Amino acid sequence: MSTSTNREIKVPTHRPSDQLLKIIAYVGAPCLTLSFTMEKYQSPKWIIATTGVLFLFGWICSILFIRRYKLAGASLLANILTYVLLISLLLAAISNILALIPGFPTAYFYLFDLFWPISNVLLLVLTISIAFSGALKGWRKYLPLVAGCWLPVAMIINLHAANNRWLNYLVEVHATIGWLLLILAISFKNRTQQLLV
Repeated sequence: MSTSTNREIKVPTHRPSDQLLKIIAYVGAPCLTLSFTMEKYQSPKWIIATTGVLFLFGWICSILFIRRYKLAGASLLANILTYVLLISLLLAAISNILALIPGFPTAYFYLFDLFWPISNVLLLVLTISIAFSGALKGWRKYLPLVAGCWLPVAMIINLHAANNRWLNYLVEVHATIGWLLLILAISFKNRTQQLLV
């Protein structure tokens, strides 16, 4: 008897858990832009931190969906990448939670806050893997790269045009569009996928 935990099975086009993951991901997608906007207008810290956590939860749901259907490929490296990204996102969420605790040591906040850019770097690698895995066909396989390229685009604009209001606004809008396209693209899964069971 085989001891393998991977097998190829037929899955329905619509599963209740799939729909839940997608709903949470869609709700979370615009929350980073909202967080940037509220920070700009000096909204209460707890609101800014909460929108950041909601964004991360939506992002986590997207990665769980990618992992479930092996959209980055079925290799061990792809599985490790998704696991590491999920852990990085959970650690990034801790920074937002720490921001809500008065008097908490700032050093710990900045330590966990580093996992925000780390998660974006991992997402770029993951979206490149999706583009080459063959799980998504045609133009759809490139849509996740819009989210994956958010950090490089934001860094370039911040380095060379930090005072340009419209370009900074573009960075904020890019966050919403990128993560909406990410969940939209991974919704175009094939009917037959290799599930991790």
